Amino acid sequence: MAAPLIVEIVELSEPVWNGEARQVIVRTTDGDLGILAGHVATAGVLVPGRVVIDPVDGQRIEGQIDGGFVSVDGNRVTIVADHYQAPGSDS
Repeated sequence: MAAPLIVEIVELSEPVWNGEARQVIVRTTDGDLGILAGHVATAGVLVPGRVVIDPVDGQRIEGQIDGGFVSVDGNRVTIVADHYQAPGSDS
């Protein structure tokens, strides 16, 4: 099995989530981007939409962002969001 992705979601003001994942899906200005281990290095501008993370351990995490950017380098994925809203939260 390939090494897991190391994923971090950060709002402009604070970290939101980090951990190991098998897959990440975000929406960029060019469309949905699916990221697996070994993905080529890339960066993209995120548009409002969902973020999906399939953690190595645990259930799928789905949230909403208002925009931001994503960076993929090696097996590290960094999502910097203007605002991240987890399912069921009011903020």
